[in-house]
Amino acid sequence: MKPSPTGIQAMQTKLGKVTLLFLLIGIGLFFNARNNPFHYDDHHSIQYNPHIRSLLNIPHFFSNPHTFSSQRTGFMFRPVLLISYALNYAWGGQEVQGYRWVNLVIHVGCTVLLYLLAVCLTGKEDLATGIGLVFLVHPAHGELINYISSRSDLLAAIASECGADVYLSGVAGRDYLDFEPFNEGGIEVSFQEFRHPTYDQGYSTFEPNMGVQDALFNLGGQGVLEMLEKAGT
Repeated sequence: MKPSPTGIQAMQTKLGKVTLLFLLIGIGLFFNARNNPFHYDDHHSIQYNPHIRSLLNIPHFFSNPHTFSSQRTGFMFRPVLLISYALNYAWGGQEVQGYRWVNLVIHVGCTVLLYLLAVCLTGKEDLATGIGLVFLVHPAHGELINYISSRSDLLAAIASECGADVYLSGVAGRDYLDFEPFNEGGIEVSFQEFRHPTYDQGYSTFEPNMGVQDALFNLGGQGVLEMLEKAGT
């Protein structure tokens, strides 16, 4: 039986109120932490990472694990996380509170998804609200706001709550991924076996992973289309 338009409107209104409640409580709880400095992994992956300082680097996030860090030894394949950092930088540069507010919004989003899941499982909105509040204010989740690099955990939580069950990694992930957490969570790890098409760059050797803009500059729009058709993409 489908809910009536009035029932749908009532559910949307309730969800809006609950979301606003979670957001206001989250802001009040973590407001004093907004200007805490970068620390630990935040330094090499955000503060001193040159790769997140231009949105033109986004294509590289999907092919080059070294864009994850300013350190030569720091490489990891996390394109969605890096895109969020790049958008943060485009919005407010090195202003630390901008990164922390985004973490808070994502944390509230996770809380709302948990609330919806609890409503579906229990059918009790008040109980679901209580479950969401416990999740929102739990002391263990202070790390998710204060430690900006924990955004990866927040994004993973959203993916899990939305039913994601496959993790797509670059081929270099075979060398550094810890597979135990994926196995425990019932998540399949799939590797991107990307074979880079080659084209004339004006040099004797070919440098891969330069982004679509490099192909456009060297081949032109029509040339890129012909290359993709030949590669079967």
